[in-house]
Amino acid sequence: MIIRYFILIVLILLQQKAMYAQLFGGQIKNNKNWATLYPAGSVFCNGPTTIVDVTNPTTGKIWMDRNLGASQVATSSTDAAAYGDLYQWGRGNDGHQCRTSATTTTLGSTDTPGNSNFILSPNSPYDWRSPQNANIWQGVNGVNNPCPSGYRIPTETEINAERLSWGSQNSTGAFASPLKLPMAGVRDRINGSLLNVGGRGFYWGSEVSSTYARHVRFESTDAYMNSNDRAYGFSVRCIKDASAIPATLGALNCGSTSITGTLTSGTAASGVSASVPYTGGNGGSYAAQTISSTGVTGLTATLTAGILANGAGSLSFVISGTPISSGTASFALTIGGQTCSFTVAVQAALAAQYPANSVFCASGPTAIVDVTNPTTGKIWMDRNLGASQVATSSTDAASYGDLYQWGRRSDGHQCRTSATTGTLSSTDTPANGNFILSSSDWRSPQNNNLWQGVNGSNNPCPSGYRVPTDSELDQERLSWVTQNSAGGYSSAFKITLTGYHQFNDGNIYGSGAEGYYWSSNISTSNSRGLSLTSSAAGIGSWVRGTGFAVRCIKDASAIPATLGAINCGSTSITGTLTSGTAASGVSASVPYTGGNGGSYAAQTISSTGVTGLTATLTAGILANGAGSLSFAISGTPATSGTASFALTIGGQSCSFTVAVQAALAPQYPTNSVFCASGPTAIVDVTSPTGKIWMDRNLGASQAATSSTDAAAYGDLYQWGRRADGHQCRTSPATGTLSSIDQPAHGNFIKSNSGNHDWRSPQNANLWQGVNGVNNPCPSGYRIPTGPEMNAERLSWSSNNGAGAFASPLKWIIAGLRFDDNGTVDDVGKPGHYWSSTVFGVDALYLDILSYDADMNDEPRAFGFTVRCIKN
Repeated sequence: MIIRYFILIVLILLQQKAMYAQLFGGQIKNNKNWATLYPAGSVFCNGPTTIVDVTNPTTGKIWMDRNLGASQVATSSTDAAAYGDLYQWGRGNDGHQCRTSATTTTLGSTDTPGNSNFILSPNSPYDWRSPQNANIWQGVNGVNNPCPSGYRIPTETEINAERLSWGSQNSTGAFASPLKLPMAGVRDRINGSLLNVGGRGFYWGSEVSSTYARHVRFESTDAYMNSNDRAYGFSVRCIKDASAIPATLGALNCGSTSITGTLTSGTAASGVSASVPYTGGNGGSYAAQTISSTGVTGLTATLTAGILANGAGSLSFVISGTPISSGTASFALTIGGQTCSFTVAVQAALAAQYPANSVFCASGPTAIVDVTNPTTGKIWMDRNLGASQVATSSTDAASYGDLYQWGRRSDGHQCRTSATTGTLSSTDTPANGNFILSSSDWRSPQNNNLWQGVNGSNNPCPSGYRVPTDSELDQERLSWVTQNSAGGYSSAFKITLTGYHQFNDGNIYGSGAEGYYWSSNISTSNSRGLSLTSSAAGIGSWVRGTGFAVRCIKDASAIPATLGAINCGSTSITGTLTSGTAASGVSASVPYTGGNGGSYAAQTISSTGVTGLTATLTAGILANGAGSLSFAISGTPATSGTASFALTIGGQSCSFTVAVQAALAPQYPTNSVFCASGPTAIVDVTSPTGKIWMDRNLGASQAATSSTDAAAYGDLYQWGRRADGHQCRTSPATGTLSSIDQPAHGNFIKSNSGNHDWRSPQNANLWQGVNGVNNPCPSGYRIPTGPEMNAERLSWSSNNGAGAFASPLKWIIAGLRFDDNGTVDDVGKPGHYWSSTVFGVDALYLDILSYDADMNDEPRAFGFTVRCIKN
């Protein structure tokens, strides 16, 4: 009987475990003692919280399926058994979080107060701790992290991403989400009483804002991120740390690997890396790995341990070792359930890239490293032939290099310590490496055709390079900031004062005081070159028997352009095209990767879709690696729509598109009244949130160039009104409220009593969506919601006016128009941007200050700025 009873109990427990796993959609950890998974010394109110995972498929994040302290997953927004405990921001499981804990007015001076009381703080700093500590709840190892092992308090970004994934921005959406967040209320910092239980939900994030801490707040009407005093008691929902999530990928694209640096046979790799792009990352962690090369052996690719992005990202491998030959090194990698191989080209050893029978001086063959002058667009070797390094100053002796007699090959005569002879040569290639003394030329008779082009006789430069023309040298000189040695050294060219080898006595003069560089051009019996001193620089002619420095230029004409990939999908468009209006200042920049430094011809492409346009590319030279092609767009588009341009270059083809907007005024609502600047230009800009916005405020004549750019301020709208003229900053004002949605005038309506609205009775349904009543935005655009505006704020680099302007949307501080008297004030101080979301009798807006930014609410009669979002 006892044995049968025991078996029955076990079966019942197993059935319950299976039922819970099915109900919660997660996996219950097989651990009999939950308390051991929580921080040592944790005080539990109703026992340790059961640990069951739940994943939000939209964000990909894994969370505990219930609040800390809750005895079950929520069955409704007002399920008391799912409310859980209420934590003061930054405190651990010391018992204060229990809803019935005692209170005290004695603030804590350390991170662990030493008691289980809820600490009241009715006065500044409105925190349970004095002085405050902003670094308490950060990460799984954060001080006072109350979550179980492998879990932590979510960041503001993480908890806000959950909010933005809800089907509706209110308590209904919060409960309908995978996290099933209930309205657990708040514990007051003043007297410790419980407030809003069953009426609002407050959930802490791990980050602070000034003296406050960030949290998500929701109720039956709305939901948004907010800041509040750290002494309040809010709910906590723990998130699983990414380091505990194994990495998985959707796809790994080795074919688009980007290589930085150059590998040379027999030379140890230095500064070489490979960036492999991926998509479908799950935010999980991956281990370090080292991969040996095949094909060309002797190399390893090392990946340090890290965490995948959620979605697209890249993996960075450091390439080390010494390749044993030239060719292609291949690296096979497996990560996140995906496998592929990327390749890296290994060039031949330096000597092999120079002309056959080249004689090198003490420093050996010159390293071949490209440098581009952004002004001239020319690509050069970054050092003189024979130099052991790039110049560190204009008198850096290690960068002077060798001194060549004009037209001679690298036969040894160029070495600064070479022997001399007085016997002239009768051939282009003397049988010795002596420096030949003469009164004019080392060769008799002279030969004017020795250094012309990559295939010129005696060209001393490596494959694909040549001695520059005097015109090319002069272009470099003219691009310098100053015409002297200081300007030469500060240029991309880094010219040095090399000195010269005297033609008639074989001595070297002027090192550190004068610099001379040969060109490939002649001038009667002499040859042309560049000279520079501390006071001057210019092009001149000198005796060919003199020894000057040589700086090699890359011969783009000898290198046909080839590309690894061209990405029309990431084309950047400058300017705006409007139907029936000639294009002006419009261009398209098309990015590419895998450029070989070769030359491409000019091309002109006619548009399809919307006709009447051409995209013109001038002839040029590809970058080595990544770069972009700039097309000038000209012509007059026949209609609005999308103009498409199909291009082929470097063995790659794709098509980029440019939007053509309809004539501006017809794109705005019928009967729109425009202020002095006329209809606002419609130019799209994409934010880090992925949303597309107009790039300027409604009524602005341009995108902002600073936070206080008056031409970018734009108009000031009363919430819910159309563009009837009231938004103009100089419009007259009236004290007569409107009883209809569209007043019969364009006056700014003052309101200093009641709900402070321009309309009586109020109408909360005026600006909702593209078809909203009175939507002032152009076709396809609308007023953003409060959550959309808050998501933009959270994407800024800093939560203030500087961060607002630094964002792609360039939010500015355009001032406001007061509701009670109609005066325009605070221009250049705060920025106020209306959202479409109402808040009781008020409406929500984005409030931007020099020191802070947040979502707030104000009466609808205020005149605030409007920025339209694309629907």
